[in-house]
Amino acid sequence: MKSDFILKAASVITMDPSLPRAEALAISAQSGRITAVGSLLECQRALPDAEVRDLGATVLMPGFIQAHDHPIPASVLCQLPAHWIAPFVGYPTWNDVENLFAELRQQTPSGQPLMFNGLDRLLLQIPMPDRTSLDKYFPDNPVVIFDITGHAVYFNTAATQLFGWTKATPPPDKADARWARRPDGTSSGVGFETSAFQAALFSFLPHTIPNPLENLGAWYATLARNGFTAAGDMAFMDNLFAPMESLAQMADCPVRFSLYQVTYDPNPQTSYTSGDNGSMIRKAGWKIWMDGSPSIATASISVPYLDSPQARVANIPTRKAPGISVLNYTSKEFVALLDKFANANVQIATHINGDAGIDVVLDGYEQALTRIGLIEDDHRWR
Repeated sequence: MKSDFILKAASVITMDPSLPRAEALAISAQSGRITAVGSLLECQRALPDAEVRDLGATVLMPGFIQAHDHPIPASVLCQLPAHWIAPFVGYPTWNDVENLFAELRQQTPSGQPLMFNGLDRLLLQIPMPDRTSLDKYFPDNPVVIFDITGHAVYFNTAATQLFGWTKATPPPDKADARWARRPDGTSSGVGFETSAFQAALFSFLPHTIPNPLENLGAWYATLARNGFTAAGDMAFMDNLFAPMESLAQMADCPVRFSLYQVTYDPNPQTSYTSGDNGSMIRKAGWKIWMDGSPSIATASISVPYLDSPQARVANIPTRKAPGISVLNYTSKEFVALLDKFANANVQIATHINGDAGIDVVLDGYEQALTRIGLIEDDHRWR
């Protein structure tokens, strides 16, 4: 049976303006919560029978908050069996990546799908991969490569069969998923924006990740080892709730998650409750993507991308300012989304990189907040 205990430290950082520093804190075994913070004597008065654990010269502080996390993609794409090919994790050149491709081509049975993540065209100094180039590397295996930005995905011909496309023909474009096409209308092997990213990920997951829940648990452990005790899932979808709830129900789950549901989710208005685990997993708001990434030239900026040999090699269009032409939603469409999803009880979180797009987002926020009556309130839209 667990017992109450008191932690005493050289200093306790409380984040409470009325008591910035303390000597000890008391934790109730029954609730698992902190019941008192202050001097050792004050904590002993709160829990008279508690064991005192003296941490010596240690400074005790609250856990970090990972305000912008993507737990499912992070858990399955940043560790095996997916292959993380970012330049900063051991693949600093495209030649290093090509050597990995050659090794996997020899080792992988024909037809077995392969996932890669973290491609950085600018740092690796390569043109945009597509069906033609990836078919040469992997003629017999479905292959998908996720761009390091999360806003583009590259794939070969075999992957289109895994997507369920007929004759490699992608579905119609929409605001959150655009597919590059060849002159004949078939896919060129490139998709843009987050819904395209999600579609590719979920098509490959059943064939590449034996136990996604185990991967997700490993990601929670990684966060916890680095001091994070709370995180926000900034791309939550309804089909992800079951595995996250399973972990939230574990007695020793180390991370609390606030869920920001994507507005293009097929089940966008679902209310999520988790019984007694409401403090460990809760729905906090909605997520909207308004532009892409400056790394792949899809940010809504008012100035041209800098012309350079590096940019030209990586297929970055230069000398012309994208402005608002690359926005996923027009200003009118954005305001309509806000009107549909915003209310007094949730946050809105909008991805926007470019200065031209930021103007559109802030104007939309002002209109929506005024209509809801929150313009002067602590609404914390982001």
